[in-house]
Amino acid sequence: MKIKRFDQQADKFFIYSLYALSFGLPILIPYWHSVLVASVIVCWLFVRKPSGFISQIKSERKMIMIFSGIFLINILGLSYTKNMGYGLSIIEGLVPLLVLPVIILTSQSQISITVARNIIIAFIAGVLTLNLATLVFISYDFWDPKRLEANLLVANNSVLNVHPIFLSLHISFGFFFIADSYFPLPITDRNKLGWILFSSIVLAVYLVWINSRVGIFGFLMAFIFYVFYRFRNVKRVYGSIVFVLFIVFLLMIPFSRSRFLEAPIMLINQPSGIEHRSSVTRNFSYRGDIYRCCLDIIKGPELLYGYGTGDFKDVLQECYNRKNYSWLSEEQLDSQNEYFAEIHRNGLLGLLLFLSVLVVPFSYAMEFKSPLFAVFIILFGITALFENVFNSQKGVTFFALFCPLLYIYTKQNWKEKSARPI
Repeated sequence: MKIKRFDQQADKFFIYSLYALSFGLPILIPYWHSVLVASVIVCWLFVRKPSGFISQIKSERKMIMIFSGIFLINILGLSYTKNMGYGLSIIEGLVPLLVLPVIILTSQSQISITVARNIIIAFIAGVLTLNLATLVFISYDFWDPKRLEANLLVANNSVLNVHPIFLSLHISFGFFFIADSYFPLPITDRNKLGWILFSSIVLAVYLVWINSRVGIFGFLMAFIFYVFYRFRNVKRVYGSIVFVLFIVFLLMIPFSRSRFLEAPIMLINQPSGIEHRSSVTRNFSYRGDIYRCCLDIIKGPELLYGYGTGDFKDVLQECYNRKNYSWLSEEQLDSQNEYFAEIHRNGLLGLLLFLSVLVVPFSYAMEFKSPLFAVFIILFGITALFENVFNSQKGVTFFALFCPLLYIYTKQNWKEKSARPI
């Protein structure tokens, strides 16, 4: 009797630790991510049943292998890296990618559909808390759009250490989860209706206010996929109209129009070889310089095996200096692209492993007919085109937690629907 009661308490603490990790992910600085992940590991050790552990590993070996493959190949990359200190810091950052999928995929008896949904809701609550907390920093410039945008970025990026790209990714995922779970709206349940509308509006407004080009581009691409995959006939038309209205609304806002419309036009009309004069076009121009160096350093045999886990950033700095990209060198910028980063670290094998981390879950999303799971992969894959997602705790922990969780959530939903009588 005491053993049973202990098991029940251990299960509760394990689930609560997942709630805490999910809620804290968008809010807390990276150090606390590590603390929360460690607490999840400790709680899981009390929950794990040795008798069924091996069978659970075997049943989910494909998913576990693709996650552990990224971690292991970076371990291998330490054997030929020169900058061992930086390499070890990357390995430390990738630990969630190894442990969280194993923990979640071997705990399917504890993580029911309801628990998985609540974990995601805890994450959305964290995103909303972060967004609303930033009002403290921007309230005195509430009616000045330019100052509002600047103060919002200061509140999220400088004070709370949240990159706009990752915050946009978090917001987009939260928005699609709400849409997938609660639309069409439950008009008869006014309490639920109010919270759904409130959450959706806050997420959409902050996505625009953050004004991340990458974030909004990813949201729009995911939105198009979601509408055309999930809906048919007139609902698909309605979804397309909403898509067009969102773009029109976006371009009506002065600071969004300058970033999404005027900046590309200015860059096209700017003569080649001219130094980046406008802050509006600067990010576009600098990314072009970064990607030129990313291509330049993989023209040799390093394309096959890379430069090692810790050396790829140093090699980029050498290219920046060689091409006189002084600002990039001063800022010590990385490749700003996870696909390039995987090639630089571990060559084509590293790139193939990263692609498998995206392709295999996406194939499961298609198999289980889950637009939400597919949209999650699309959002993360697009973000990876413009950011080193596995060099950031916000990216690693986010993917390591929610990819296996959505896999379980999707698979259990599929089984429930298949079991229902026709």
